[in-house]
Amino acid sequence: MALLNWMGEHPILTFFLACVVAGVVKYALHVIVWLIALPVRAMNIRKHGWPPEHLDADGDYKKPKAGEAK
Repeated sequence: MALLNWMGEHPILTFFLACVVAGVVKYALHVIVWLIALPVRAMNIRKHGWPPEHLDADGDYKKPKAGEAK
């Protein structure tokens, strides 16, 4: 109840505190997603190789050679 009383007495500080907490939660979720996606990407590259047929080594689309259909 003391926290609710403090929040009622200081609504501006409560708003900024909520913004900071939301930023920390957003950053933590971003790190969790990154920690999951990085190994999945590594396993995908190991399984299928890099680059795919339609890309060059740095990930740009290859230009069609003369005589090839798009």
